[in-house]
Amino acid sequence: MKFLIKQNMNNKKFFVLYVLPVILFCSFIIYLSSMQNIPTLRGVVSTKPVEPGSWTGDDIEHLVLYGILAFLFYRAFVQSQYAKHAFLATVLFCVVFGFFDELHQSFVPTRTMSLRDILWNFIASLTSRFSSVLIKKEQ
Repeated sequence: MKFLIKQNMNNKKFFVLYVLPVILFCSFIIYLSSMQNIPTLRGVVSTKPVEPGSWTGDDIEHLVLYGILAFLFYRAFVQSQYAKHAFLATVLFCVVFGFFDELHQSFVPTRTMSLRDILWNFIASLTSRFSSVLIKKEQ
């Protein structure tokens, strides 16, 4: 891992501050995807049963979760020697992770794989571009 990290940081510090948050957040997303009866955003607003094809708030949930994932991954990747590729790497990581997460969901009873969710994950991963502005102001 040392060859990936910029010269001024040690392995433990890099792992704890940058890699571990990405791993923990990915684990949290997988945990949520494993739940059979996860409450939706719409369920908070209304107790009526959701009819097939109606809005559930799932798109907003994907935007928030994958926006945070994009932020965390970008934040970690910017600390590497390959920082100039951070935006592209972030988008690719989030889309690939989102695809496999959706595939995983297809094996969970009451859950399905959705191409629309993968699209929302892609859109959310683009927020890493905005994250870069926040991170640069932080440094």
